[in-house]
Amino acid sequence: MELFFDLVFVFAVSQLSIHLLTHLSWRGAAETLVMLLAIFAVWFTTSWSATMIRADQSRTRWLVLAVMLLGRQTFSKNNRKERKMRYTAMLLSLSLLVSAVAVTGQVLTTESSKKSQTISRAGSQPSVKGSAEYFTGNVRIDPLFPANESAPFSGAYVTFEPGARSAWHIHPTGQHLLVTAGVGRTQEWGGLIEEIKAGDVIWCPPKIKHWHGASPTTAMTHIAITGTVNGKNVEWMEKVTDEQYNGK
Repeated sequence: MELFFDLVFVFAVSQLSIHLLTHLSWRGAAETLVMLLAIFAVWFTTSWSATMIRADQSRTRWLVLAVMLLGRQTFSKNNRKERKMRYTAMLLSLSLLVSAVAVTGQVLTTESSKKSQTISRAGSQPSVKGSAEYFTGNVRIDPLFPANESAPFSGAYVTFEPGARSAWHIHPTGQHLLVTAGVGRTQEWGGLIEEIKAGDVIWCPPKIKHWHGASPTTAMTHIAITGTVNGKNVEWMEKVTDEQYNGK
């Protein structure tokens, strides 16, 4: 449907060239201008939000220009006076096209700069098994959202089966963990093992070496909100040994 609206608009603009070339007079030019404004108004009020035309892109401008020039070739004349009028008409057509594209580009730029909410539907992103290179035991990662320019942090559900844990690692800008289910463990380098439960919120400052995972007998799920800098949000290190995990 969007492509249909675009083709109708391009066809209508091309027909204006033909109208101007078949009515070689200032009155014909005025009529063409009025019809151009009418076409633009109809397009704007009926199918603007659905259209895929990007007038701010040079390829779109060349496409419309090519269609108009093809229309011009259809109505070739032979005598000199008519050729002179055709050149005048062509210049007027180009002027009208440039004006229309300029206005369209301005409005499209304004429309594209508007921000709106987005909804990522549950189940739209596949679960990922935690890599054996970075985790011990069974770990499932359910992505929530990626980092972007406005909010340079990502989010994910991470579920650890009993006994599962991450390797030692650091985050360049830190990380928040929101425990949503079960019982788990976390530890920073040189510190004691801390038990964490559903409802607990953990803040790990930037570049603090740590690990986190489930307890030996109970699974644990947390939401991880991790900052990103230069496209990187974690630096993985060695795995947590059984002795470290058990506090020995």
